[in-house]
Amino acid sequence: MGIAHAQGTKKLIIQDFLKAVHGNMRVSAIQYEGTKALNKFEFGNNSLTTDSAQWLLNLTAKQGASPAMLDITADITLKEGHAAATALEVSFDFSSWSSKNYVMVPASMYNGSRYPAIGNGYNAPYTRDMYYNPKYR
Repeated sequence: MGIAHAQGTKKLIIQDFLKAVHGNMRVSAIQYEGTKALNKFEFGNNSLTTDSAQWLLNLTAKQGASPAMLDITADITLKEGHAAATALEVSFDFSSWSSKNYVMVPASMYNGSRYPAIGNGYNAPYTRDMYYNPKYR
């Protein structure tokens, strides 16, 4: 489906930018039962309606510090209904990948999962010894 959910100039800016790097963007809502994904729905035309919820999507795009940068923000609002055990996802898919491509992902995306597996299921609570432990720094 691509990014048909962006409107007007924003749609063209995002599409043109991603096309130049063989990319595509998708925005989805995924319903879960425990850790099992049950349903995945993609946004279309700035909205999404599921069996229990109605969502609104507002994309903004602005030029970064250089022409090779684009700052894309996706604001997603639950307009009506409920969304228990639902995750929102913004995916960037790329083809024609090369080792010459450079991608910077903020460390904050990974630092939250830098603790040992505890064996209590997904996203287990921190153990007391992990509240402050200099050896993890």
